[in-house]
Amino acid sequence: MMLRKVLYGALFVAVVPGLLIVWANAARPNVSLPVYGEPLVGSAIAAAGLGLMLAAMLQLWRLGGGLPMNAFPPPKMVSRGIFRWLPHPIYTGFVALCAGVSMAAGSAAGLWLVTPSVLLACTALVAGYERLDLARRFGGTLHLLPADEARPLSIDERIRFFLVVVIPWIVLYEFTAHIRVPGTAFRLSFEDHLPIYPWTVLIYETLYLTVALSPWCARTQRDLRQLMISAWVAMVVVFAIYWIIPSSAPRGALAVDSWTAHLLSLERTVDPPAVAFPSFHVLWAIFVGRLYRPRWLGIGYAAAIAVSCITTGMHYIPDVIAALVIAPLLLQPQRAWMQVLRWTERIANSWLEWRFDSMRVINHGIYAGAAAFVHLAIVTAAVGPGREWKAIVTAVAGLTGAAAWGQWMEGSSLLRRPFGFYGAVIGRGSGVPFLRRTLASTRRALSGRAVDASYRPLSLPRERLLSWRARATPVRDPCDS
Repeated sequence: MMLRKVLYGALFVAVVPGLLIVWANAARPNVSLPVYGEPLVGSAIAAAGLGLMLAAMLQLWRLGGGLPMNAFPPPKMVSRGIFRWLPHPIYTGFVALCAGVSMAAGSAAGLWLVTPSVLLACTALVAGYERLDLARRFGGTLHLLPADEARPLSIDERIRFFLVVVIPWIVLYEFTAHIRVPGTAFRLSFEDHLPIYPWTVLIYETLYLTVALSPWCARTQRDLRQLMISAWVAMVVVFAIYWIIPSSAPRGALAVDSWTAHLLSLERTVDPPAVAFPSFHVLWAIFVGRLYRPRWLGIGYAAAIAVSCITTGMHYIPDVIAALVIAPLLLQPQRAWMQVLRWTERIANSWLEWRFDSMRVINHGIYAGAAAFVHLAIVTAAVGPGREWKAIVTAVAGLTGAAAWGQWMEGSSLLRRPFGFYGAVIGRGSGVPFLRRTLASTRRALSGRAVDASYRPLSLPRERLLSWRARATPVRDPCDS
C-alpha cells in the first residue's frame, strides 16, 4: 500500500509537472501570443500558488488524516482553515503556480496553452469526480456559492465573494489590460469632439466602493448567489471578447486644470486605454444596481455610471451600448443557458440526410464541420503568421483519419451516425510525424542541391558569382518547430 501511495504521489508531484514543462517547451515555437508580466511578478504568483498548495496539504494532513490523493482519499472532510474560504485550494494554487512559472520563464505556450489546459483539467476533475465522491462519502460537498434560499448571509459568504469573484476579476482585468495587444477603437465619428467633464469622475469611481459593499447590499443568500453567477458568466463571455477582438479607448487631453482633472488623470494612468468593448464598468453597475431597493435606485445608478463612462472619456458610446445589450443575458444566465440547452437538444435529436448514389450526407456532419472550422480558426490565429499551414495539415490528417475510421471501422447499416473521433486522433498522431520527416528530407535534398550549385559558376564574373551564391545558400526556415 505504501509503495502505491509513493508512486501515486510521485506521478502528480514530479511526472505530471515535468511533462507540462516538456509540453510547454515543445510548443514554444508554435505559440506566438504575447506574454504578460515581468519575471518578478511571475515569481511572486508562483510562490503564492505554491504556498497555498503546501498550506492546504498540511491542513488536509492534520485535519483530514491524509494527503490529497484521489486514489487514497483522507478519511475526513476538511471544512476549516483554508478550506473554509476556498473549497479546492490545492487546485487553485496549482493553476496559479503554472501561470506564475510561465510568466517568469516568458513562455507564451505555458501561459496560453498549458495553464488553461490545467485549469480545465482541474475543473473537470472537481465537477466530474471529486464533487460526486465527496457527496457519496460524506453526504455533502464544499460550496463556493451561497444556497439558493431566502436566508440571511453569513460573514463567511460575504468574504468569500472577494476571494472567488473580485480577486479573479482583478487578475484577469490586469492581465488583459497589460498584454499590449493593439486594439480597435469602436467609436462614432463625432465622439472625438465631445467635451470631457472631469467632475464626473466622482460618479465613475463610486463603482469601486459599491462593488466592495455589494455583499452587504445583498439581503439574502439568493441575491448574492445570483450576483456571483452573473459576474462569473460575464467574466467568461466578456474577457473572451477582449482576447478575440482586442479593443481600446484612446483618451483625449484634459483642457481643465482642477483637482477633479488630476483625479481623472490618475484614473487614466492606473487604467490603460484597453479592454473597452463592452464596458465592464457598466456591467458591474447593472449587477450591483439589481441589489438596490427601490428598483428605480439601481436603474438610476447604472444609468449614471453609463453616462460617466462617456463624459470622462474612459469609454466610447458603442462600448456602453454593447454592455447594455448583453446585460439582460448576464443578469439571468440560467435562463439563457436553458434556452441554449433546448436548442442544442433539438439540433442533436434532429435528422436530415441527403443521398448521392452511394454517398450519404447527414446534417450532423455539417455541424461537426462548422465546429472544426471554428476550432481551426482559433488555432491558426494562435500559432501566428507563417505557421498556419501546420495547423491546416494537422487538421486534414485528422479529418482523413476520422473519415476512414467512421467509414470502415464503425460504419454499418445499423450505425447511422459513424463516429470518427478515434480515427481523428490516430490520423493527427500519425500524420504529424510523417509530415515532419517528409519536410526534413525535402530540406536536406534542397540543401544538397544548393550546395552543389554553389560550385558551378566559378568562371562567372565576381558580381554574378556573389549573386549566385547568395541565392544558393540554404536558409533555415524560421517556422520550423
